[in-house]
Amino acid sequence: MKRAGRISRRELAEHERRLQEVENQGQRKLMADELKRKKEEYWPRPEWPSVAKIALGYIFLSCTVVQIYSMAAMWHFADLSALYSLIGATVGETIAYCAYAAKSAKENTKGGIVHDMAMKEQEGNGEAQDGPENEAKG
Repeated sequence: MKRAGRISRRELAEHERRLQEVENQGQRKLMADELKRKKEEYWPRPEWPSVAKIALGYIFLSCTVVQIYSMAAMWHFADLSALYSLIGATVGETIAYCAYAAKSAKENTKGGIVHDMAMKEQEGNGEAQDGPENEAKG
């Protein structure tokens, strides 16, 4: 029977083994993180387009499919009744583009979120360059 408060050599050895295992895992993780950072430095991940651009692309694609089908139907059946859907798809594309252009204009003008973020980023870069090492010497 063990006495309370004493730690056996086996327990100390097990503790040291576990501690070494944790340190080894930590070193592996640090090396993997370093590799990931270097890879991102040389091959940065491409940024996804905004949701608005994806939605605009979807609208254009679906309207284009309707236009192609309408033109093929009019040619195949020699009937102009599909002209309604052809005109409707074209108008839909035009309205979608106009709405997207208006949204983009609001975002990119003064007071818009994209414009303001770009200005804050420029201010941050300007402050970093105004240090004593970058002052004019002469």
